Amino acid sequence: MTPQERKRPELLRSSRRGSHSRKVRIARGSGKTTQDVNQLVTQFEQMQKMMTQMGQMTKKGKMPKALRGMNLPPFQ
Repeated sequence: MTPQERKRPELLRSSRRGSHSRKVRIARGSGKTTQDVNQLVTQFEQMQKMMTQMGQMTKKGKMPKALRGMNLPPFQ
């Protein structure tokens, strides 16, 4: 991946022009398939969404039950 792609992973979304060739290049360079790259991008986007939701919950004081007893430092 180029530094630009690492900073802006939305460049790899399938709806963007040229994203297919980017994914093919990344797959070839890493020895993986295009499906593997697609799966990685999807997982990254899901994790990014989940972390955003977690951050919003901690700001509102609504810590999920599973994390209440973990003695996590306050979110800043």
